[in-house]
Amino acid sequence: MKFKLLLLFLLITSFFSCLDLDVIQGNPLNNHNTIPFKVIDHQGQSIDTANMNQDIFLLTFVFTECSNVCPIVTSQIKQSLILNDSEKETPVILISVDPENDTEEAVYNFIEKWELTSNWSYITGNKNSLEPIWKNYFINPINTHPMEKLSKNLAAKNRIIHTSPVYIFNKNGSAKVVHNSPIDPEKLVSDMKILSKE
Repeated sequence: MKFKLLLLFLLITSFFSCLDLDVIQGNPLNNHNTIPFKVIDHQGQSIDTANMNQDIFLLTFVFTECSNVCPIVTSQIKQSLILNDSEKETPVILISVDPENDTEEAVYNFIEKWELTSNWSYITGNKNSLEPIWKNYFINPINTHPMEKLSKNLAAKNRIIHTSPVYIFNKNGSAKVVHNSPIDPEKLVSDMKILSKE
C-alpha cells in the first residue's frame, strides 16, 4: 500500500513538473504585423519602438480629458508596475486619441495628476501623424457631438469614444500580447514577466 501511495505521489509530482506554468494571460498576437514608429514624447525624448533597448515595454491609448476608461487603465498599469518591482521602470507609451486638445499644458497636468514617472511617455502631435499608429493597433477614436444642453465641462470629458487596450512588446519591438479592459494588474504582470524572459 505504501509503495502504491509513493508511486502515485511520484507520478503526480512528475506530471506537474512537466507542465508549462508560464501561460500567457492576455491575448497572444501571433499574426500581428507590428509597424515600428518614431515619435517625440512630452519630455522631448525620441521614442523609437524598434530600438527601445528594453526587455519589454507597454503601449496604450488615452486622452487627457478622459473621465472613464483612461484613468482606470492608467491606474491598472501603475498597479502592475508596483506589483512587479523588477519591472517598475518598464517604459509605458501613452498615445493620444485626441491630439487636437491634448496640448502641452494638458499633458503636463495629466502627468502630474497621475504622478507618472520618467518611464512614462505621452505622445501627441497632429492627427495625420498618429492615425497610422491608431490603425496598426486597431484604435478608431470617435469624436462625439454631445447635446447642447450638456455643460461644456461634461462634454469635454466625453468627447472621444475609444478603446484602451494595453499592448506588451518584446525586446525586438514586436507587440506580442494585448490585454483588454478591464485590465487585471496581476495578469498583466504575469505576462510582462514571461515576455521579459524571451
